[in-house]
Amino acid sequence: MAAGAQAALMGVVIRFEELQGTKISADRPASVAFSAVLVNAKGELLWKAKFEKTQKPLFTNLLDFRTFFKGGMVWQRAATLANIGVEGVLSQAPLTGRGAAR
Repeated sequence: MAAGAQAALMGVVIRFEELQGTKISADRPASVAFSAVLVNAKGELLWKAKFEKTQKPLFTNLLDFRTFFKGGMVWQRAATLANIGVEGVLSQAPLTGRGAAR
């Protein structure tokens, strides 16, 4: 790997469908899916994650309240939903404070 990197984090967007409607009324909710992998300098898989989310009304799934509140308690745009997913996935990645693999 270039610059002496010990690992590389790579991702691919599988689905990115924008909200059809407004913040208070959705004809079709935003839907996002992506996967990420962390590989070492030898190309060996160290970690992988997948995020898939299509926003649903809060009353249909009360267990998803974190996404609802993180998104501002409104119907979210796809970019907001993706950002929530990236934050969640990266919080679980085996990285040190310097960004290198453990």
